[in-house]
Amino acid sequence: MVIIVGIGLKLYPWPAALAFASGPTLLRNGFALQKSQEKRVVFGTAVQNLIVFNGFWLVGMLIGLYL
Repeated sequence: MVIIVGIGLKLYPWPAALAFASGPTLLRNGFALQKSQEKRVVFGTAVQNLIVFNGFWLVGMLIGLYL
Protein backbone atom coordinates (compact mmCIF):
# COMPACT_ATOMS: atom_id res chain seq x y z
CA MET A 1 0.00 0.00 0.00
CA VAL A 2 2.80 2.42 0.87
CA ILE A 3 4.51 1.75 -2.45
CA ILE A 4 1.31 2.52 -4.37
CA VAL A 5 0.85 5.80 -2.47
CA GLY A 6 4.53 6.66 -2.94
CA ILE A 7 4.31 6.10 -6.69
CA GLY A 8 1.09 8.13 -6.86
CA LEU A 9 2.73 11.03 -4.99
CA LYS A 10 5.85 10.76 -7.18
CA LEU A 11 8.02 9.84 -4.18
CA TYR A 12 9.10 6.58 -5.81
CA PRO A 13 9.78 5.97 -9.50
CA TRP A 14 7.18 3.81 -11.25
CA PRO A 15 9.52 0.78 -11.62
CA ALA A 16 9.34 0.40 -7.82
CA ALA A 17 6.04 -1.37 -8.50
CA LEU A 18 8.23 -4.30 -9.56
CA ALA A 19 8.13 -5.26 -5.87
CA PHE A 20 4.63 -6.63 -6.45
CA ALA A 21 6.12 -9.27 -8.75
CA SER A 22 7.26 -11.02 -5.57
CA GLY A 23 3.60 -11.66 -4.67
CA PRO A 24 3.42 -15.30 -5.80
CA THR A 25 6.49 -16.23 -3.76
CA LEU A 26 5.16 -14.41 -0.70
CA LEU A 27 1.76 -16.11 -1.03
CA ARG A 28 3.34 -19.54 -1.36
CA ASN A 29 5.44 -18.89 1.75
CA GLY A 30 2.36 -17.62 3.59
CA PHE A 31 0.50 -20.86 2.89
CA ALA A 32 3.53 -22.81 4.12
CA LEU A 33 3.47 -20.78 7.35
CA GLN A 34 -0.15 -21.71 7.95
CA LYS A 35 0.75 -25.41 7.79
CA SER A 36 3.69 -25.24 10.20
CA GLN A 37 4.07 -23.00 13.22
CA GLU A 38 7.54 -24.20 14.24
CA LYS A 39 9.78 -21.36 15.30
CA ARG A 40 12.60 -22.50 12.99
CA VAL A 41 10.32 -22.63 9.92
CA VAL A 42 8.56 -19.36 10.70
CA PHE A 43 11.79 -17.41 11.20
CA GLY A 44 13.42 -18.80 8.05
CA THR A 45 10.34 -18.06 5.96
CA ALA A 46 10.06 -14.53 7.35
CA VAL A 47 13.69 -13.81 6.45
CA GLN A 48 13.16 -15.28 2.98
CA ASN A 49 10.09 -13.07 2.46
CA LEU A 50 12.05 -10.01 3.57
CA ILE A 51 14.89 -10.74 1.15
CA VAL A 52 12.61 -11.51 -1.80
CA PHE A 53 10.35 -8.46 -1.41
CA ASN A 54 13.16 -6.00 -0.70
CA GLY A 55 15.25 -7.48 -3.52
CA PHE A 56 12.48 -6.84 -6.05
CA TRP A 57 11.93 -3.35 -4.61
CA LEU A 58 15.64 -2.55 -4.80
CA VAL A 59 15.85 -3.68 -8.43
CA GLY A 60 12.84 -1.51 -9.25
CA MET A 61 14.36 1.50 -7.52
CA LEU A 62 17.67 1.01 -9.34
CA ILE A 63 15.90 0.75 -12.68
CA GLY A 64 13.99 3.95 -11.84
CA LEU A 65 17.23 5.67 -10.91
CA TYR A 66 18.69 5.09 -14.36
CA LEU A 67 15.57 5.94 -16.37
